[in-house]
Amino acid sequence: MAYRGLSRHVDLEACPEPGTRFTLQELIGEGTYGEVYSARDTTTGERCAIKILENVAENIEEIEEEYLVLRDLSLHPNIPKFRGLFLRRGTLPEEDQLWFVMELCTGGSVTDLVQGLKKRGENLREVQIAYILRETVEALVYLHNNHCMHRDIKGHNILLTEEAQVKLVDFGVSSHLSATLGRRNTSVGTPYWMAPEVIACEQQLDSWYDARCDVWSLGITAIELAQGDPPLSDLHPMRALFQIPRNPPPTLERTDCPDLADFVAELLVKDLEQRPFAKELLRHPLMKKGAVCAQKVRAELQAEIKRQRVSGRCHRQPEVTTKHGKLKTDRKEMPRKMYVDDLAVLDILTEDSIVEQLQQRYEMNQIYTYIGDILVAVNPFTNLGMYTPMEQKRYCSQSRSANPPHIFAVADAAYQALMHQRISQSIVISGESGAGKTESGNLLLKQLVFLGKAPNRDLEARILQVNPIMEAFGNAQTGINSNSSRFGKFLELSMTRGGRVTGARLSVYLLE
Repeated sequence: MAYRGLSRHVDLEACPEPGTRFTLQELIGEGTYGEVYSARDTTTGERCAIKILENVAENIEEIEEEYLVLRDLSLHPNIPKFRGLFLRRGTLPEEDQLWFVMELCTGGSVTDLVQGLKKRGENLREVQIAYILRETVEALVYLHNNHCMHRDIKGHNILLTEEAQVKLVDFGVSSHLSATLGRRNTSVGTPYWMAPEVIACEQQLDSWYDARCDVWSLGITAIELAQGDPPLSDLHPMRALFQIPRNPPPTLERTDCPDLADFVAELLVKDLEQRPFAKELLRHPLMKKGAVCAQKVRAELQAEIKRQRVSGRCHRQPEVTTKHGKLKTDRKEMPRKMYVDDLAVLDILTEDSIVEQLQQRYEMNQIYTYIGDILVAVNPFTNLGMYTPMEQKRYCSQSRSANPPHIFAVADAAYQALMHQRISQSIVISGESGAGKTESGNLLLKQLVFLGKAPNRDLEARILQVNPIMEAFGNAQTGINSNSSRFGKFLELSMTRGGRVTGARLSVYLLE
C-alpha cells in the first residue's frame, strides 16, 4: 500500500523494514490499538519492547501522536526510550504493520501489580503509591511543559522496569498543543478515568479542557492503586460516562492513607479552573514522601515483581476506550458510536438525531430513553425480562443517573418527590394505539405499590387486580391492536405520610 501523503508528521514510505533484525518473544500487552511484544534486537543483543499497530491508514491519528511524543520527548527518565519506527509490509495492504521499538519494561503495569496483591488479600502501602504517583507526575510535568497532554492516564499505562523505575506509556490519544495553556474539545480517553470536562465535550460544542484533565485522571488512578479498581468500574462504560459529570467527586475509601486521601481530594475537583496543574502537585506532602522513600520503595517493588513472576502474574484486560463519541472495545473491533440516556444533553437536537438515537438504543434492547423529565418508551412487543423483583429493588430510592432509563425509575422519582416534598405527584402516559400505554400504566402501578408496601398484602393484590378487570370491560380488538383500551382512566393512589399505600380510586372517562 502506498502511504505517500497520508501523514504530515511520519514519512511512512521511508520507514525501514524490520526484516530479521528483531526476534519477537512473548506477548506482554494488548490494548485497543495494538499488541506489545518483548523482543531481542539481533544486531545489539539487547531486549526491547515492540508495539505493533495494524490498519495503518485507519489509525494514523494515533500513530502520529505516539510517534511525535516518542521521537521528541523520550529522553525523560519516566518515559521509555525510543529506538525507532519500522514498517513491515504484508502480502496484502491490510496486513501491513507499524512497529514502534522502545525500552522494555519487564515489571509490567501497576494495574497488574495491584491485582496480584489483591489476589493475596493485600494492598500497596501509602508510601509505595506515593512513589509511583510522584514519578508519574514528573512525567506529566515534562509533557505539559512541552505542550502535550496525555489524555489516557490510568494504571495500565504506568509500567515498571525490572529495577522498579516508573515509565508512562501509550501516547496514542495524547494531544500536542500550541501553548502550555492550550485547549482541546475532543472527547477521548478511557471512561472510568475521564475528567468531567472531557466527557462534556461529546455533547456540548462550546466545552473545552486543558492539560488539567490529566490531573483528574491521575486522581482516579490514585484510587485504583489504593483500592484495586477505579470508581464506577462495576458499571457499563457508557453508564459511567453518564454519571461522572453528575456525581460528586469520588473519594478514597481506605482510612490508612491520610496523605493519599488529601491528595485525591485535591486532584478530583470538578471545576477545571479550581483544579491544580501538574507542577503544583509536587508541593504536596504525599509527593515529598514519595521522593524521600524512593530507594527503599524501589527495592520493595523489585521484590514484589519477582514474587509475582514466580507465583504467576495477574493480567487484567484493558478497559474500553472512547474517541469522537465512539467506544472501542478491542483492537480488531471497529469503534461503535455511543448513544446517550438523555437526549436533552445533545447539543444538536433534530428529528433525525432523535430517531437515530432511539432506533440504535432499541436495537440494543434499550427501549427506554429520557428527554429531560420525559421517558420515551418504544414498545418491543416482547418480554425483555426488565420487570423482575430484582429490577424493582434496583430502582428503589436511587438517583436517576444511578441506573439506565426505566419506567420503574419514573415511579421511584415520583414516590421520592411525594415523600420529600409532601406534594401530590402526577404521571401522564400518552401515545398512539399500540404504543404500550396500558402496559406502562400497569408497570407504574406495580412499582408504586412495591415502593409503598401496604401493611395488608391483600390490599396490594386487590389494587393490582383493578386494571385487568377494567380492561375486560373496556378493551377491544382493533385493526392495529388486539387489546386496545377504548377508554381513558385516572388512577389515584392514596398513601400515609410514611409512604404506605392505603387504597386506590379509579375514574373512567371517554368510554366508547
